[in-house]
Amino acid sequence: MAVDLYNGQVVQTPEQARPLSQAAMQNPQALEVNLRQAYQYLETRNANFGQLWSTER
Repeated sequence: MAVDLYNGQVVQTPEQARPLSQAAMQNPQALEVNLRQAYQYLETRNANFGQLWSTER
């Protein structure tokens, strides 16, 4: 899993990524929100995995 920092745009080379990275860095608040949402999603998934693991043992 990867956090989407480029608003769904996919690149193949560093040269293509550079302007997207620069644009993302212009809005650090949006990056923080995105990273927090990803963290919360993973926390939820981890909790569900832990519950599943404990019930199967």
